[in-house]
Parts: sequence; structure tokens; C-alpha cells
Amino acid sequence: NIGDVLVVKLVDELLPLKHEIGDALLRTSSNTRCVLLDGGVKGELRVRDLELIAGVGPSETKHRESGVVMMTDPAKVYYNPRLATERERVASLVKDGETIIDMFAGVAPFPLTICRHAHPKVVYAIDLNHDAVEYAKINAGLNHFDNIVPLEGDAREVIKDLPDADRVIMNLPQIAQDFLPDALSKTKVGGTVHMHKILERAEIEKFCKGLIDDMGKRGLHCEISELKELKTYSPSASVYVIDLKRR
Repeated sequence: NIGDVLVVKLVDELLPLKHEIGDALLRTSSNTRCVLLDGGVKGELRVRDLELIAGVGPSETKHRESGVVMMTDPAKVYYNPRLATERERVASLVKDGETIIDMFAGVAPFPLTICRHAHPKVVYAIDLNHDAVEYAKINAGLNHFDNIVPLEGDAREVIKDLPDADRVIMNLPQIAQDFLPDALSKTKVGGTVHMHKILERAEIEKFCKGLIDDMGKRGLHCEISELKELKTYSPSASVYVIDLKRR
């Protein structure tokens, strides 16, 4: 569930029964207003292809997580409620006065959780999706955080004009490594980059070694301080968070 909206995936064999399944789910969940069928993430903005199969719209909803409240719309912006524990983990690592950059912030769940549970100086929340940035502004106001700065644009370009960060968050698991040089170049020595990446389990060690070697050749020396599996992506692969400390 995202707020009072339930997003579901169905195997092909069950698609002819989608409305009956949606109605059944609606009846068994008192907190659900509508059920949306997830047709997968599409486009560079990672927006889900959703179909209303039960209940009433709109898809916009108010979601509560880890002591914060956020407005979001799964039909317009990417948001993953299953990362709540990871957001809390990152927040627990933040020291007072940190400068933080979230390169792919969406509606700002990482910045919101961090500001609720830690005391950063500022969190820059970048996203390419205009709707996501507008929701991030709304959410910063809803939670009374004046140290979240939503910024719209390509993270590679926007980050150039920002101060060096103690911590950079990169929740773009398909292609995060393509942005890693930009992230590390803006990370202070001793600072941390939290990079999410989809990896074949058999390739983890090779990928991580190659990543460290490649960054070293660019003069961006770093080491892996933590490698953690976040969720299963396929029978052979998972989404991992790789914590990289700048040296």
C-alpha cells in the first residue's frame, strides 16, 4: 500500500480476472480506497504504468512512513515504500550538520526521513521529474522542514553548482554507476555515497572490484564500507546498496 492506494502486479494468467481480484482486495482492506494494476516502470522518469481495477480515483494519496507524511502519486512519480527500512538506516548514520545530496530524490522520502531522525545542515533533493520536485516542495512544507532544498534537473548538471557533501544518495539501481564519478567528485574526503544497484548475485565481487578500480583511475579513490541486499529483483539478481567511503 501507498497511503490508501494499493498497487498490485498480476501474472498474465490472472489478467482476465483483474477486476474481480481488485474488488476482492478492496473488500478485505478497510484502509484501501482504490486498487491499481502495475504494468511496470516506464521511461527515464521511472513512472509506473497503472490501471484502476477497483475503487475510485484519484491515484494521488497521502502516505505515512517513519514519522513523516508525504503526498505522492504513483501514476506520476516513482516511489517505493519497501525502502522505508533503508531510509531509516541512512538517517541513523547522519551526523549533526551534514550537507547531503540526494541525486534522484523523487518526492523526497530520503530527505524527509533524514530530517525527521537526524539534524543535517541541508539536504538537496534533485529530480528530473517536475511532478516529483513539486511534491518534494509540498512534503517539505507539510513536515515543516526548511532545510530540504528541492531542485529540478539532470543531477549531473545540478550537482555541479552545489557545495561538497558529507553524504550522497543514489537510488537509481538500473544505471547508478554511470553517475558515480559525479557523485564522488562532490563528496568530501571521508564522506559516503549510498549507491543502489541491481546486480547478478554471481557478479557482485567482480562488479565491486571493477567499480573501485575504475574510480581509482579517475582519481576518485574510495572503498566499500558496506554492501547490503535490499530486495530480490529476479531469480538470479537483487537490488543492493553499496556504501562507498571517499578516501
